[in-house]
Formats: sequence, structure tokens, C-alpha cells
Amino acid sequence: MERLTHERVNGIKTGYWSAATKEVLVQKLAAYENTGYEPDEIRAAIEQAAKNSETKTATIMAECIAGAMKDTLEKVGTTIMVQVVSNNTVEVMTTYLSDFSRNKLYRAKADAPGLRTGFRGREVALIELRSLCIPNEGTAYLLDLLSRMTNENSVSTNDNGVTQTVEARQGVALNAVVEIKPRVMLRPFRTFLEVEQPESEFLLRVDPDEGIGFFEADGGIWKLEAKKNIADYFLKNMGDLIDAGKVVVMQ
Repeated sequence: MERLTHERVNGIKTGYWSAATKEVLVQKLAAYENTGYEPDEIRAAIEQAAKNSETKTATIMAECIAGAMKDTLEKVGTTIMVQVVSNNTVEVMTTYLSDFSRNKLYRAKADAPGLRTGFRGREVALIELRSLCIPNEGTAYLLDLLSRMTNENSVSTNDNGVTQTVEARQGVALNAVVEIKPRVMLRPFRTFLEVEQPESEFLLRVDPDEGIGFFEADGGIWKLEAKKNIADYFLKNMGDLIDAGKVVVMQ
């Protein structure tokens, strides 16, 4: 859009001024009035369209910006801001307008299952480790440990507050005492699938009655790593637009 008005910055008067002729201004005003919307209604419609256009993956978001949005950028002549809001949300908006507001264009929200904190049964724990986590040393250790627990009634524990041991039956008559690692590193699916899933510490607990417990133990640092991974993804896939000053990626 070609602006016909400009904000006064001389400090003498406030408001807007224009170098265009009265006829040009009247025609432009008529075009806006023909839409039947007030300025606030137009902004609200844009924000509602952004909510309706939520995307599920970072790939679709990148395609929107690099493809269809590229033509829009050239016509509007404004910089597009890509903000990584959280580990599972990305918003795309315009730079500041004359009234220091922004128009939100798109929002992408990752549909990632994550790993629920708390206790669960042995079978559920086995399924979640195989389906909700990327295989690593932590999942291999836990799967091996769980495979030696025949059922909850066959498990006894010894906990001194620092380390915990569990007794699991091996076969019919033999018992083995296994020392449990208090913390394990896991990589659950918690952000966009197109980016690297952050690895973080989980506190492992075994309770004869409650079952197997996983609890986040890194204070939420993994969320910062996830945001960085998302930002790096956009920096890599939209380098030409970023170098041209058309797109800015923020964390």
C-alpha cells in the first residue's frame, strides 16, 4: 500500500499531513469507506484471520513467508517480524505501524505430544518411551530396566534420599538388586517436528504402588533450547529474505 499521509514529527502540531492533492485524498478515502469498515474493525478482522490461519508445522510457516508473503512484502513495503514466542508457538506480524501497533498475520502452533510428568504403570511407560521419545541412551536404559520388572507386585524398593534401588525378579527363583539412576536424559517430542528436539534431564522414581514416575529436572531450560532451534530453522531457510531486510527473526 502506498501511504498518502505521514505522521507529524516536528513537535509543533500532532496528527498527520499529506503532500497529495485533495482529489487524490478524496478518492483514497472513498475506497476505504466503500469497504464498510472502521479502522479498528479492519485491524480486528486481520487479527481474526491470523487466528483462523493457524498452521501446525514450521515448514508451512516458512513457505507462507518465503512464498505468498514475498509478493505481499513487496507491495506493502514493510518488514515482517517472525517471533518465536515459545517452544511450540511462532507468530508472524508486521513491523510497527504509525500508531506503534502491529498487524498479526500468521500463527503456527506445534502439535507435539510431549511427555507427561507424573507416575504411570509399567506398560504405559514402555509405550510412551517408544512412541513419544527419540531413542537415546536414556530410553535404552529405561527400556532395559522396565523389561526386568515382571509386574508391580514383584518390585521392592530401597530409597535413602540420594539413590534408589529396586528388586526385580529375573526368572522364577532368582532376584537381582538394581541401582536406579536418579536422573536420566530424554528427548520427548515437545516442539516442531522439523527442528531438533532438545534433550533434558528427568527425575526417575519407582514406586511399588504408583508405578514409574518421570519428572522434569532441568528447570525448563529445554524450552530456551527449543526456541533457539526454531529460530535457527528460520534463519537457515529464509536467509535471502533476512539478508534483504524483509524478514527479522526474534526469540
